[in-house]
Amino acid sequence: MENLKSQLKAWLKNLGKLVLVGVGNPMLGDDGVGVMVVKALQRKGENSKLKLVEGGIAPENFTGKIVSEKPTHILMVDAAVFEGEPGSVRLFPIEQVSGLALSTHRLPLTFLAEYLQRSIPQVKIALLAVKPGKVGFGLKPSRKIVKMAERLAEAVFKAVEEA
Repeated sequence: MENLKSQLKAWLKNLGKLVLVGVGNPMLGDDGVGVMVVKALQRKGENSKLKLVEGGIAPENFTGKIVSEKPTHILMVDAAVFEGEPGSVRLFPIEQVSGLALSTHRLPLTFLAEYLQRSIPQVKIALLAVKPGKVGFGLKPSRKIVKMAERLAEAVFKAVEEA
């Protein structure tokens, strides 16, 4: 987690405003991790440097809200399949996302990112990916993923405060 904190801090260099977009379907177990992170951050409260968007399964529906915030940074949080144990977390620059198997949303996050980059030319976009354990209709999220969502919310909140 310390490595992730330092990566977030480095990525947030020159932060003006971060829009964090939580992606995923809470009805599919661990797939809802992005939404869990947003809800955990909502309990801490937004501020002038941090705006939250609960994108769910259709984050593209929130492009207007995201663009209107004029962020310097956009962090998408989603479940993704990559090497590692369930609950593993990685920060991917958006350019590296095309090969990842992502969750259940309608459009690939790369499409959304391309649109946002055209709309906000200097914005930095990254994916905070969490490897899911249990994904299936009607499943509850695993304890490991729920705890990780809380830890990620805390890490993001602190990184934004320190930026």
